[in-house]
Amino acid sequence: MIRSWQLKSDTWAVFALTVVSSTVVFPTVAAAVKPTAVVVRSEDEQSDVSAGLVSHFLQMAVRDDASRQVIDLDVQLGAPSNERAMRSHAVAVEQLGKARDAFDTLKLDAAIDWLNKALKKFERNGAMLRNMTPLMDTLMLLGASHTLCNKEAVATKFFARALVLRPDIEPDTRIFNPVMQKVFDEAKRLSLKRPRGKLLVTCNNPSDGEVYLDGVFVGITPVVLDNVPEGRHFLRVCQAGFSAWEETLDLAGATETARVAKLLPTRHLGEFDGLADRALAVLADKADAQSFPPAAVELGGLLDADEIILARVGRVGESTEIVTALIDVVNRRRLALTRETWVLPADVTSGPKVAKIYAELQKAANDKPNQTGKEKPPVVVIGPPVAEGCWQPSCPGFSEFKLIVGTGAGALLAATGGLLEYLAYSDNEDFRNTAQISTQVPKLASSGQTKAAVGDLLVAVGVVAAVTSLVLYLVWEPETSTAVASENETSWGLSMAPSSRGATVGAQVTF
Repeated sequence: MIRSWQLKSDTWAVFALTVVSSTVVFPTVAAAVKPTAVVVRSEDEQSDVSAGLVSHFLQMAVRDDASRQVIDLDVQLGAPSNERAMRSHAVAVEQLGKARDAFDTLKLDAAIDWLNKALKKFERNGAMLRNMTPLMDTLMLLGASHTLCNKEAVATKFFARALVLRPDIEPDTRIFNPVMQKVFDEAKRLSLKRPRGKLLVTCNNPSDGEVYLDGVFVGITPVVLDNVPEGRHFLRVCQAGFSAWEETLDLAGATETARVAKLLPTRHLGEFDGLADRALAVLADKADAQSFPPAAVELGGLLDADEIILARVGRVGESTEIVTALIDVVNRRRLALTRETWVLPADVTSGPKVAKIYAELQKAANDKPNQTGKEKPPVVVIGPPVAEGCWQPSCPGFSEFKLIVGTGAGALLAATGGLLEYLAYSDNEDFRNTAQISTQVPKLASSGQTKAAVGDLLVAVGVVAAVTSLVLYLVWEPETSTAVASENETSWGLSMAPSSRGATVGAQVTF
C-alpha cells in the first residue's frame, strides 16, 4: 500500500517540478539572455586583418558570456542554412552513443558497424564542426575496437588519423587497456615521422576571411601554415555577410598546397554594410540619446539583436586604434565606450587583448552613472512587485505578483509533500526489514501510510496552486490603475538601500 502511494506521489512531484520550472525558472533564464551581434568595421585595407581578429575574439568573448547569445551574422544576413548538416551531425552523435553501448558489452562487430556509420557522417560535414570531440572519440574508439579484435594494423591507422587532427590527443584511461595503449603509442611514434607540408590559404573578396583548420581558428587570410601533417584535414573560411567556404583536404607528403576561398555574398550584405557604416556615428565621444543614429536601430532590426557591440579598427602610425561601443538597441542608448591604441599582433595571440576590451565594456556598462554623475545605489525591494502603495487586483503588476506567489507556494507545498513521501518510503523499508512478530510493525505501517497520504495531499494542492496561478495569469487581465492606495485600500512595502553610514531600511503600511 505504501509503495503504491509512493509511486503516485513521485509522478505528482515530477509533474509539479515541470510546471514550476516551465512557468518560473525557464522564462526567467530566457529573459536574461540577450541576443547580441558583433559588428567590426575597418577604416582601410591595412586594417582588415586586425579587424578580422578583433571580430573573431569579440565573438568568442560574447559566446563565453552566459548572459548573452552571440548572433550568427551569416545566417541572419541570408546565408544558406546548415540545418541539414546539423541533423546529420545529430544522427552521427546518436550512432556514436549506440557504438559506446555495444563496446561496453563487448559486442565489437556491432560497435564497429555503428562507428563506421558515424565516422562517415562526421567526415561528410567535418569542415562545419565547431567541436571536433565526437569525431575524435569515434576514431579513438574504432582503434580500440579493432585492437580487441586483434587487428592491430587497422587500429593503428585509425589512431594515426586521430593524431593528424589532434597531435596532442591522449587515450581515455577508463577505456584503454595496456594492449590498446601500446598500439596507440606505436601509432604516435610513427606519426612523428610522417612528412609535413605547407598550406597557404587566401581569399579574394573579401580579403579578410576567418580560417579554421580542423575546427581550430588559425588566423585571418592570407594564412600560411607550416608543418601540417599529411592526411585528411577540414578547411573552412568564413566572413560576416558571406556564405562560408569549406573543403576536405587530403594532404600528401612534404608538399606545398594552396587554396583560394571563394565566398559568395549574402542577399542582405549591401543593406548590412550601409547600416553598419552609418551606425558608426554612435562611436562619437559626445553621442547621447538625442544623437543616437537611427541606422543603429535599423541594424539591430536587421540582425534581430537587442544589443550590438560595434567597433571601428584603424591604423595610427605603427599602432592600431580600436574604438568599441556596447549599444542597447531596444532603449536607443550607448551603454559603454572604450578606446584602445596599441600594437596589435596580426595573429591568434591577440585574443587576450581583445577579451580585455570586452571586459572593460561590461565594467563600464555596469558602472554607468546616473544623470547626477553618482552611481545609483542598489535597492532591494521585498514585497509584492506592484506600484508603490498599491496592492489591489487593479494595480499594475498584480498579475505578475499573483503568478510568483501562486507558483512559489505551489513549489513549497510540493517540496514538503515530497519530503513526507521520502519519510514514508523510509518507514516502508523499515517495515519490510522488521520481523512481522515485532511490536514495531503496526506503528511503522500506520506511520508510513499517514505520511504518504499527507504527502500526496500537499503535492496535489501544490500542483493545483501552480497551475491555477498560471491559468489566471494567462486568461485574467484586470483593468490596471495607476493610482496609489486610497484611504480605504490596504498596501505594504519594504525597501533596503545603502547610505553614507551603512544601510537604510524603509517600511510602509497603509490601511
